[in-house]
Amino acid sequence: MGNEDEGWKGRNRKEMREKDKFYRILRNALENQEFEMYLQPKVSPKTAKIGGAEALIRWNNPVYGMLPPDQFLPMLEHSGLIVQVDLYMFRKVCGLLHRWECEGIEPIVISVNVSKADMEYDGILTEYDRIMEETGAPAQYLELEFTEDMSYSDMPRMQRILQWIHEKGAHCAMDDFGKAYSNLNVIQELEFDTIKLDKCFFKEDFPNEERGKKIVGGLLEMFQAIGVSVVAEGVETKAQKQELKKMNCELIQGYYYSKPLPVERFEKFWKEREEAVNLLLGTA
Repeated sequence: MGNEDEGWKGRNRKEMREKDKFYRILRNALENQEFEMYLQPKVSPKTAKIGGAEALIRWNNPVYGMLPPDQFLPMLEHSGLIVQVDLYMFRKVCGLLHRWECEGIEPIVISVNVSKADMEYDGILTEYDRIMEETGAPAQYLELEFTEDMSYSDMPRMQRILQWIHEKGAHCAMDDFGKAYSNLNVIQELEFDTIKLDKCFFKEDFPNEERGKKIVGGLLEMFQAIGVSVVAEGVETKAQKQELKKMNCELIQGYYYSKPLPVERFEKFWKEREEAVNLLLGTA
């Protein structure tokens, strides 16, 4: 029994050392600004113009290079640093929107992901307020994204947050609709400006599978009828884009148009796309 107890204590101490090590690495990454903002465009299938973008995080690790979020977000959540990193990303977005305005570029709406830890942090709205004031960000081009399951967890709190967002003149979106319960009562109770249809609706059999096509079409009709915009996520083929265009889907986000891009490359992509569309329309 004694040996087993000592073995357990040894493993526990090792785990604690590993956690401390990860925490220090992540803390240093935040302090050294190793986390970078990428933007994935949201494109109108009707006009082919970029109508918005989602801010996504990447970690430019000095040893392992550019890491996607699934390789470090769980560690951030476990370490308790996720709120600080989310606020860091929010500041990055606010700063970019302000820069565009200063350069005479009319901004597009950029969405920022809100984590469960952000929702549970009582000071989150105060922090958003402070960052928006410090950066001079135009609120009308900011959108906060909440996952579908977060919307169910504490509806009174969610209602207060959405009210604050609208009072500021910003926007709010429900992400991953269809991935969890898809409770339509939540749509009735919570005033989201945008619903993002999860990529599960747009698998390889869409739009060829009739049942799935009718479900997507029905959802689009319902949301449009109540004045809620729709973004289709995970769209990868021309056939999917064409079908969503017929259904009057407002925006599409997915690899069909572009993967997430570093800010400079996104700005180049945006400019080139605008010029190409204007040329086709004869307005250049």
